[in-house]
Amino acid sequence: MLFLRPNFMGHTTSVLADPTKTPLHDPLLYPDIIDPPNPSMPFYRSEAIIVLKILKHIRPPVFYLFGGESPVSTPEDQALMFERTGAGFGGSGGVKHSQVKRATILDCGHMVPFENVDESASLVARWVGQSVQRWQTDELRVHKKWANQSTREVLTAPAKWRPMLEEFFKSQGRTERWKI
Repeated sequence: MLFLRPNFMGHTTSVLADPTKTPLHDPLLYPDIIDPPNPSMPFYRSEAIIVLKILKHIRPPVFYLFGGESPVSTPEDQALMFERTGAGFGGSGGVKHSQVKRATILDCGHMVPFENVDESASLVARWVGQSVQRWQTDELRVHKKWANQSTREVLTAPAKWRPMLEEFFKSQGRTERWKI
């Protein structure tokens, strides 16, 4: 697998592409191609685009370690990732809930852990320690929530669930009988 995949023929997935100028998309040979920002780009990498789209749904805590001299991730890109991570549906709550942290080692390029092993390890270790402490606190909260309930109570819907659901359906103008 190549770091940058070749797209010398200008393959595109766009339905608007002119088939006389670009070859038809071949999902067998180019399964993960995403239209490049510039159709003349002879290389592509799809995972960065895919990851950027799903970052907001990331559930676990995240620690970004950036290089201050990285030619790959600009400060604007870093800010976008930082703010987006975990902030969407099903996500961790992101920065707002202290689930996303970042650090920048100024004298490093893009390969931060290889360029400054000691500082990288120190920053990551500190973050892991904080994450473990938070996890332990969260585990206690979950345990306390369920500790005073029987197995039956934990595994079944509360008694008020059905009447509330029926009331909701009525408020929506639904008159048919639902089996719940």
